[in-house]
Formats: sequence, structure tokens, C-alpha cells
Amino acid sequence: LMCRPMPARDILNTVQTLQRNAKIPMLIAANLEKGGSGIAEEGTTIGSVMQVAATDDDEMAYKLGLVCGREGAAVGCNWAFAPIIDIDYNFRNPITNTRTFGSDPDRVRRMGIQYVKGVQQSGVAASIKHFPGDGVDERDQHLVESVNSLSCEDWDATYGAVYKACIEEGAMTVMVGHILQPAYSRRLNPALKDEEILPASLSYELVTKLLKEQLGFNGLVVTDASTMAGMMISMPRSQAVPRAIAAGCDMFLFCRSLEEDFSYMKQGIEDGIITEERLNEA
Repeated sequence: LMCRPMPARDILNTVQTLQRNAKIPMLIAANLEKGGSGIAEEGTTIGSVMQVAATDDDEMAYKLGLVCGREGAAVGCNWAFAPIIDIDYNFRNPITNTRTFGSDPDRVRRMGIQYVKGVQQSGVAASIKHFPGDGVDERDQHLVESVNSLSCEDWDATYGAVYKACIEEGAMTVMVGHILQPAYSRRLNPALKDEEILPASLSYELVTKLLKEQLGFNGLVVTDASTMAGMMISMPRSQAVPRAIAAGCDMFLFCRSLEEDFSYMKQGIEDGIITEERLNEA
């Protein structure tokens, strides 16, 4: 379940009822980016992520994570869809802007680590996002696939360094965006034709080869919202649903129709798109 900001009492009642009746303990997520106000209307708003970055004080990023974690946990949240560790290279980008720690990769790395530390000390799992990195392009992945056009070497020195540092800090989950990284897709699979390069949420090269094998991430990988056009443009939904798991994602975020998407996933298993080994791993 993903919570949008609601009165704290309503969240508590909802989450407690669900957890009492769930056969498997539920993951309760929220966009805890600016403070506890990301889940509870009464929660503290520390400020936009860029305001925190403007202090250039790593401790403020730690305190942001701490407040997000403590206040989220107080109403039953155990998963923060944060921190955003995108790098705001393009001021026209409609996703990143004030939601990021800015355009300096070193500051994004330092503050991303501190947020992860603060939120996870509070018993709430961090989700570093949006892999392989938004902020280069000016397109909105809600509406179309976006592109991280950096070379492999430039990506390694910027986004790659930020992700590696947060992974080494112990970030428990990664959210994968509907973002292409053509340079790495081609390097990791030289046989790919241009029209076969896919956004990360559907890309075996980017999720399994780059994130899991090269960067060594061994936690949970979740797609960004699967209803975004950025994920649906590449192929019919009947193919995209199982392909996301086959690519290496462990969880599929949101559905358009629960019954329909479940049938697509089941058919993907029966057709061998998702192997039994990959299914069990996920």
C-alpha cells in the first residue's frame, strides 16, 4: 500500500486494520521526501530536498531522514520512497528540480548517504530513486520515456558513484525509473539494436547487469509506477508486466486492473518470459 498524505488518525486506523487482517505483513510506503508530512497531514515539513541541500550541511540531510523515518513509523509506514538521488543537471526537468539535492554529484552523494542512514535508523526502509538517474533529460517519464544520455564513464563518475555509495551505506531498496541509459545498454549487450534499447524498468541490461551485478545491489528492486506512459510506450502492457520482473525488478508498482495485470504476470510465467528461478528470486 502506498499512502498519500492523510490525517494521522485515518492512516493509523487503516494501516492497523490492514496489518491485523493480512496473512503476510504488509509493506506500507509513502513519498517521505520533505518530512513526515509526506504521509500525515500533521507531520513535520522540513523543507524541499533542495532547501536542505542549500545548507550544504550533511547533518541536515541526516535529520531529514530521521524525521521522515520517525514520523512515518509512528503511523505505521515502513518504507520510504526516498531519497531522490537524481542529479539536477537540466533545470527544465519537470521531475527533479527542487526534489533533488542539486546539480553537484558530490553533494548528492554525501546527502543521499545521510538520508539513508537517518531513515533506516528509524526502522523504515529507504528506496533510492530513480535508477539509472533522472535529471539529464527534460522529458517527463509520466508522459514519455526519458533518457540519461551520459557516456558510461561520465555515468560512473556521477550517478554510478552516488548509487554505489548509497548501496554501500545499506539502502534496502531501489526504485527503477522509466529512463533509458543507451551507453550502458549497448556496452552490456553489444548486439542490441537502437529500437531494442528499453527504459530501465524493462531492461535486463540495466537492472540485472548494471545495478545488481556491477554495482552489487542485493536488496529489493521496485519499478516506478507501472501506469506511467514511460513504461507503456515500449510494448503492450501484456508484455511489459512480466518483462519488468524478467528484467530483474522484484516488485511491480501499482496496477491498472489487478485482475488483468495478474493474468498478464501469470501468462508471462507460463510462456517462459519469467523463469522459475527469477520468480523465486523476486
